[in-house]
Amino acid sequence: MIVFCCVSISHAAVDIKVTLVLSDSNPNYQRFADSYKNNLAQTTRLTIVPSEDKVKSADLAADLIVTVGSKAASSLISKTTQPMLLAMLPSNLYQEMLTRRPVSSQLSALYVDQPWSRHIELLFAALPQTHRIGLLYSSEFSKTLAELNKLATHHDAKLLAQQVESNEQLFNALEMTLNRSDVLLAVPDSEIYTSNNIRNILMSSYRHKIPLIGISKGYVNAGALCAVFTSPEDLALQASKISHIFAQSKRLPAAQFPDVYEVATNPEVARTLGIKLKSAEQLHKLLLRSEGVNDAD
Repeated sequence: MIVFCCVSISHAAVDIKVTLVLSDSNPNYQRFADSYKNNLAQTTRLTIVPSEDKVKSADLAADLIVTVGSKAASSLISKTTQPMLLAMLPSNLYQEMLTRRPVSSQLSALYVDQPWSRHIELLFAALPQTHRIGLLYSSEFSKTLAELNKLATHHDAKLLAQQVESNEQLFNALEMTLNRSDVLLAVPDSEIYTSNNIRNILMSSYRHKIPLIGISKGYVNAGALCAVFTSPEDLALQASKISHIFAQSKRLPAAQFPDVYEVATNPEVARTLGIKLKSAEQLHKLLLRSEGVNDAD
């Protein structure tokens, strides 16, 4: 009888209902969903909703709601008081999401972006002689400047941050920034780095022979020198671990950045710009060491 009770209690601790809601049909969201499903405990009852507009009231009664992407998070954040994990959410949106939830309800996030310390460490691992870091930003990104200034100063470098107040001013600001910078650091600023602007920004930096540090593998494929990123599969694995913690404790951990990441490089761009660039593997090892992670770990 005692053994039976212990087994039942242990089983109940992980037997939860989870609703996973994707923002849309983006292939990265589907990759996340497939990996998340494959890494969950077998006792977890999972419902996958392919887009936020297909969510039913019964889906929101799950023990845990996991959204994938900003659109699903924004749509559902105020529609339920059930515990929510906002996966693949840009970190700069989390505070706004918190304001739209009752104080007593549980909310956490797994950010899609990397901590700025990781971007800066990659920049100096790839370009150790950098003294002037160019950066374009709009008002939505201004709160992050103090942290970036501090990180740049730690490496004896100066952050040359240029605010862009309108799209018409963008390329004048870009030209001025490129003329006085050693490198251009891209940021997840939706006012500046739109799909229409990215290609022209890359072409301008290339023409000035100024390397651009990207924020995703897509940037590297398009012409950035390098970037640090986390795959949807690794994000999903981390999300499944958070879900397991919730199943055991009925509490969500604090919002967090990805704990696993990769580095992508563009050797062709490096050759054209005359940069002797370390391999992606070498840069990854340097980043791990900067975070106190042993190569053998």
